[in-house]
Amino acid sequence: MPLPKLVIAIVCLVVALSACNNSASSSSVSGGATSSSASASEAQQEVLLSGATGLAELAGDKVEIKEGSVFVNGASFGPVPDGAAVKYQVNAQGRTLFVGAERRSVQK
Repeated sequence: MPLPKLVIAIVCLVVALSACNNSASSSSVSGGATSSSASASEAQQEVLLSGATGLAELAGDKVEIKEGSVFVNGASFGPVPDGAAVKYQVNAQGRTLFVGAERRSVQK
């Protein structure tokens, strides 16, 4: 491989690895039905889910949208209105789940 192509390949690899170290990711399903994203810093981690179904794991917790409701580690946090985003945050103050702008607790 000529030297300039090798240098470009190494630079591309370094950029790709740097992006992984920032711990940010996103994914979506065709048609916009489901999407998710995750971000992390030293102070806080969060995952954002939207759509009819979704699944993410964050800090050892499993966050899932299924059958019109949101669950964390199998416990129901209630219904998710159409179009509402689910955000799960983990930081020094604890673990918090939001549906839209509403903070949620476990449903009994």
